[in-house]
Amino acid sequence: MFNWQKTLILIQGLPSSGKSTIARTLVPSMAQIVENDDYFMVPTPEGKKYLYVGEMIPLAVQWCESEAFRRLMVFDTIVVANTFIKRAHVLSYVDTAIDFKVNVKILMPNTSWAFDVQECFKRNTHGCPLDVIQRMHDGFEVVSQADIDQYVTDNEYRLTKYRVYKGSTLLCGYSNTSVTGIRFV
Repeated sequence: MFNWQKTLILIQGLPSSGKSTIARTLVPSMAQIVENDDYFMVPTPEGKKYLYVGEMIPLAVQWCESEAFRRLMVFDTIVVANTFIKRAHVLSYVDTAIDFKVNVKILMPNTSWAFDVQECFKRNTHGCPLDVIQRMHDGFEVVSQADIDQYVTDNEYRLTKYRVYKGSTLLCGYSNTSVTGIRFV
């Protein structure tokens, strides 16, 4: 089922930096796009409603990753458009992709406001507070395609530079605490 013919595209960026817009240009179907925010789209008698609960972010993160790989059972390409503030957020997907032999590509919005905290705040449709976007900006760790390619192909690099602590919780960028899932040596 998984044979390196499948591709997972990760789009990394601040809230409202243009991730979803890019995602919609890359695949023909919305069913091929997964975001943590999808977890908070809850069915109500009036239709779906966005109900964000900060304490549920770890569940949203777990759901999004498993949902992306579940959809790869049907589609050849899935796009995940999330903030991926810390390298650990990206590497969690990459580790799973290695297990299932799925190609990984990473992109970032190149909008003029991609790292403009004030502009991202103005464009934000989910009510993410300005101080949270600022914290995300300040803690943002860029992951390049070269980083991912080396991580995937060089086992020594993966084992020495990145020591992922399996079983630890990867925290979303909304938290002001540091990520405990990865240590750089």
